[in-house]
Amino acid sequence: MSFGGHVFDMIGRLKQNNALLKLQRERYRELRDMYYNVQTPAASHKGAVYKKLTKQELEALKKEIARLERRDIIVKVLAFIIALIITVGGMYFILS
Repeated sequence: MSFGGHVFDMIGRLKQNNALLKLQRERYRELRDMYYNVQTPAASHKGAVYKKLTKQELEALKKEIARLERRDIIVKVLAFIIALIITVGGMYFILS
């Protein structure tokens, strides 16, 4: 008889967890419908709108992205070299 409170507590937790799962599923369905443009009351917009680019604009965009990627690689390499120099210099002074 003394374990009845524990059983009711477990039952209550199961109910709360099921309620949270249902809420999470509802949120997921709303976001999924909005993303995939399903015709439901949750989908209040027309989905993603993509800009139409001409071939010249597309080539310019690709070149800009490639330039930014090259710049990022150069910055990372320089940061690594500087960190390596500082580490090797520090080790030299510590060991000497």
